[in-house]
Amino acid sequence: DGGIKGTINSLGGGVTSVYRRFYLDLAGEKNLPARENSTSNLLSTDNVALDRIDFATTLGYAPNDSISVFGGYKYGKSTFTALPPSPFTGANIRLEGKGVFLGAGGRLAINSWGFLSFSAAYAKMATRYRDLIYGTAKGDASGTSLVVQWKASLFQNFYYDLSLIRHD
Repeated sequence: DGGIKGTINSLGGGVTSVYRRFYLDLAGEKNLPARENSTSNLLSTDNVALDRIDFATTLGYAPNDSISVFGGYKYGKSTFTALPPSPFTGANIRLEGKGVFLGAGGRLAINSWGFLSFSAAYAKMATRYRDLIYGTAKGDASGTSLVVQWKASLFQNFYYDLSLIRHD
């Protein structure tokens, strides 16, 4: 129990290829700058900087134009870095995870401009934890992601997207 708890909001982007009712999506995201209070004895500070990156490959199926189900593989890394006045300024805690996820979503067409979509997913991942005091440990993690996304066509069967994503 590191005593660190926070919310990380990210901006993401990706590309999608569509064939009939199936799609393949490649996406990445990076968090907005974030600082949280910590009660951690490991970092011995009241403030930590949060950093997160994520990459995912998704294969999905849309039985109609409004809903879809999907699954895929995800890699993510979170880093918590001690900030001044901590004697451990610059020291960090890292949590990396990789594994599979399943989810469902819906979308709403906005004229011919693009789509506004919403989705929820659950991930089960193998993890690696590293910190200054305890070193490295391996384990399992699970969590959810909620996404609001704008997606529009670049050209036939290829799309771009902008996303607001929340992870727990």
